[in-house]
Amino acid sequence: MPINITEEFVRNLMEQNAALIEQVAALNATVNALNQTIKELQEQKNKNSKNSSKPPSSDGLK
Repeated sequence: MPINITEEFVRNLMEQNAALIEQVAALNATVNALNQTIKELQEQKNKNSKNSSKPPSSDGLK
């Protein structure tokens, strides 16, 4: 079954491609923001009284 490649078909593909490019860019921005949040949370989790200005009482039970 051959595809009839018309100007309208090509224009439609180009519009879909542009929309997908925008979607990928938005998803990349989301991934980058989430990676930054993960990094900050891991750094926060790894802080204790020996490597930050937190008091020893904030270290919790060991």
